[in-house]
Amino acid sequence: MRYILFVFTLLFSQLVFAQKLQTFDGPYEDGRALYTFYEGKDGSFVLHGTFTFKKLNYIITGGFKHNRMDGCWRGHYLNKKSGKEYKETIYFKRGVVDGAYKLIFQTPKQVERVQAMVRNNRFVGAATRILKGDTISIIFDGNGFPDGQWRRQDTYYT
Repeated sequence: MRYILFVFTLLFSQLVFAQKLQTFDGPYEDGRALYTFYEGKDGSFVLHGTFTFKKLNYIITGGFKHNRMDGCWRGHYLNKKSGKEYKETIYFKRGVVDGAYKLIFQTPKQVERVQAMVRNNRFVGAATRILKGDTISIIFDGNGFPDGQWRRQDTYYT
């Protein structure tokens, strides 16, 4: 019985070792990246786990599952000199955009917000854009096409 347990443990450890996560922290595309990966069975490089990329005033964070973007991804850009700021949140499921989408772009004089739902890389349901009190709402069908009337509400001039 101990022999069987020993062989099982040895085989299991080899399987785990084959997908042991490694960490990279270094230069990446004119910036710096920190991410985890493992070596695939065929020797390929497979991103898996957290991913962070920083470049000057820009940062991207997210996650991978077996080389596919997965979960919440966030991008943030801030130019302290001009006061411009850009924030974006996108959700992925197995490499496909799937979930809430949010964008905020602001300057010292204005703020723009966009919110939408995405399923399988297509906008679905309501999408809203707000800029200077002007709100535009669009409804998308299940195939990602605009459906029905677009609504506009302007509170800036009223």
